[in-house]
Amino acid sequence: MIFNGSSVSQFTGAPGKVLAVSPDRTVTVIADTADSPNQIFICTNCTSTGRTVTSFLFNKVSTPITAAAFSPDSLKAYIVTNSSCPGTSPASAGCLLVYSKVDGPKMLVLTTPEDDITFFPEGGFAYFAESGSSTIAGRHTCDDSTLPSISMTAAPAMVRALPDNATVLVLDPPYIQLINVSGSFAGCTPTVNNTPVGTFDLGQGAFTPTQLIVSADGTAAYVLGERSPSTGQFPFIIQFNIQNQTSSLLTLGNGAIPLSASLSPIGDLLFVGADDGAVHVLDTASGLDGQQITFPFPTNELCYGPGNPPTRVPLTVVDVTAATQGGSSTTYSYTTVSGPSLAVGQTIVVAGMKDGSNDGTFTISGVTTGPPTTGTFTVTNSLGVSDTGQNGTGTVPIACNPDLVAVKP
Repeated sequence: MIFNGSSVSQFTGAPGKVLAVSPDRTVTVIADTADSPNQIFICTNCTSTGRTVTSFLFNKVSTPITAAAFSPDSLKAYIVTNSSCPGTSPASAGCLLVYSKVDGPKMLVLTTPEDDITFFPEGGFAYFAESGSSTIAGRHTCDDSTLPSISMTAAPAMVRALPDNATVLVLDPPYIQLINVSGSFAGCTPTVNNTPVGTFDLGQGAFTPTQLIVSADGTAAYVLGERSPSTGQFPFIIQFNIQNQTSSLLTLGNGAIPLSASLSPIGDLLFVGADDGAVHVLDTASGLDGQQITFPFPTNELCYGPGNPPTRVPLTVVDVTAATQGGSSTTYSYTTVSGPSLAVGQTIVVAGMKDGSNDGTFTISGVTTGPPTTGTFTVTNSLGVSDTGQNGTGTVPIACNPDLVAVKP
């Protein structure tokens, strides 16, 4: 979806997740890690009809890790993936795609996968959080040569340069660490000195961060995370006061779970998309959840995929092969076609059954699974009919939650 003022348009030529947008808002990096091969799209002037898209292909991997960041002048972007660079043999641990508005693109082989990137505000170099090692790597922006690495307390997950041109913040759960950066920044390959100045325990034990936001004035950081994919998102947001080196927890009203957040330009409001279908507006000073913006707003078109007529985007699709009626419940046998496993509480739409009484929209009340992708799910359906040899489908639509929130600068 392309939002421009009050208008909304669809652009289907570059599917995937937006990794980075250039500071001048003219270039967008989009990663498609679902299809094979993986693709990185560079979309120039994406909000206009005169947009251009350049794609780069990568080998598909089981757990693709991609990140991207633009230099402050918007002339260069670093894009990393744990796929090998195309045409390299033997396979490498990762690949760095260097995109430039003034030079041709190039790919650099990485000996260690990298999870996150940040450019120093001065623009002369960038830092990379290396995956699986307690190291922060660095590169000069002008020629992409390496800088001396920084040793960390734990494996870094995310890294952000603060706007003071003197500090880098590193999230390495359960810790957050501050690094002082000094040196002579003149010339193509400036001399850079990195000195750790403090390590602080966030008090949440080991976790996987999903988002790290730093306020524009560099005084606060906000962390969203999860214990593991199976346990889901934290029911809170960690707020870290960079000046005082203290942390606190922000919670949402109605027990909602944070999915994504975005900070207002002056840092007074935190807009949080949650699993209750609303955007919660938190006051960062008091921590109060003062307002909830609910959807549809003004319509529910964003809950649907492209097409005419528009259709609900599926999270999981299953083939239904049989139905067994017991009292007021119907139990369906199924084989998963795509998407994650079925779960109790999900809404599922059953269609195409031989007996129409078995069709309908239901809430799953029970699930059993068997190897490798088979099982049964049970719903309340007093009209159901036992039958075998079925050829129906079950579709769990994606929940219409605001799981990506961004505030206009």
